[in-house]
Amino acid sequence: MSPSELRHIKSRTGCQPCKRRHLKCDERKPTCGRCRKRGETCTGNFKSAIWHIENPSLYMLRPVLPPATIGSPQSSSTSLRSLGTLNYAPVNDIIQHWFDHACLTMAIVPPPMNPLSYPISPYLQRSQAVRHAVECVSQAHRNHFSAAQVAKVLEERSLALVSLQHEIGKASPSASPFRLRAILLASLLLGISSGWVTADEYGVEFLVGARRVVQSILGEPVDESAEDTCLNYLLGLYLYWEAVCSFLDTDLYGVSPSTISIPHLLEMVASRYLNREVHPVTGIATSLFPIITEIGNLYRRTVNFPYIDPCEETRIEAKLREWSPPGPPSDSLNARWRYFQSLSQSYHAMGVIMLHQARSVVRDLTEQEMSALTDAVGIVMVTLKVCPLADPLLNSIAPLLVIAGSELRNNQTELRALVSQRAREITKYTRITAYTGALELVRDIWRQRDNGSGITWLELMFQQRKILLLV
Repeated sequence: MSPSELRHIKSRTGCQPCKRRHLKCDERKPTCGRCRKRGETCTGNFKSAIWHIENPSLYMLRPVLPPATIGSPQSSSTSLRSLGTLNYAPVNDIIQHWFDHACLTMAIVPPPMNPLSYPISPYLQRSQAVRHAVECVSQAHRNHFSAAQVAKVLEERSLALVSLQHEIGKASPSASPFRLRAILLASLLLGISSGWVTADEYGVEFLVGARRVVQSILGEPVDESAEDTCLNYLLGLYLYWEAVCSFLDTDLYGVSPSTISIPHLLEMVASRYLNREVHPVTGIATSLFPIITEIGNLYRRTVNFPYIDPCEETRIEAKLREWSPPGPPSDSLNARWRYFQSLSQSYHAMGVIMLHQARSVVRDLTEQEMSALTDAVGIVMVTLKVCPLADPLLNSIAPLLVIAGSELRNNQTELRALVSQRAREITKYTRITAYTGALELVRDIWRQRDNGSGITWLELMFQQRKILLLV
């Protein structure tokens, strides 16, 4: 379809507020007459199978490439003809920026392996919530998450929220797998980007909502012969988000009485769906993240109420000790796989560090525990040293910088400089200015530690009434 043909397409669906009231919509842009009079957010006109192109001159067709095998080098000789039938998605400049740049902030692999690049085109075509969520994050990323240019970003975010609410309202208990995935994708995008776009938010309401969608997905029959790349990505991102938010109090938003326990939910997700060797968010440590989530929850409860249940402490420590990453496949012994191995060891060490930080809240650590803590910090520092620059792998180190970096002593000046350098590099690469708050907290910890304090980073974060984002 040519741009000239697209210019004459007129949607007859109307905006969602008018459609919900069974009223005729005049389809004016950007806000219809009825929504303007009511003072409501107008979601605009969007035909489910065709993009609304604001500027037809920006209309382009881009191939949706199949994701390559993660962990193996890409063949530069691959031709479009050898890829078979391709899907195409019409895009505007904001969506193109998402495909080429912004999507890199939410995975540790580059396009075309990144499932949030061209492979999400069907969701962009059929879900308003996903479309507006992507445009919100992409617009903010293109503006370097500048507070001075936040108006358009918040407008798109408002449209995404209204659309997501509408799509959730339409979803029945027997909703199609595609609809559930679209709702989960939009929820993850809006929730994780909350702190990037708006200060002092971390999207906990979206996290609680994502849990309920994941439970619905777990009720679906699993086709062992088919691989759902998008679903695998979404569930792995959800696991990661649960882990890095585990030290925050999500109980304030509550859960319905029928929901299963969060640890059991995460273990079911990891064992049932995420048994691949490498995930584009969690690497080869996917099965470790349910354990990290339990440790984070324990750490938070200990800071709030200085007491550790010895039975729970022993149980979690045993699970952490028993965990081991999968071995490398014979065809993936390259530099990226070696980094995945180092990263999995660092995530395991991060769990050890958090467990000892929780213990230090209620008592002094033993000499053996201090030695284990020091060794774990050293493992993380090795990974920070080898993490490549200007690479999606930088997205993997944000929690490591705070959790391990805060334990560096005043005689470890080179390692402190390394943590500061890596924090600046990840901020530059992702453009997410919220990461600077993490470095400020770590430096505050260093100053207090240098003055003889034994305070941990989570205790200081709560004292300062800050919300620290590690995702």
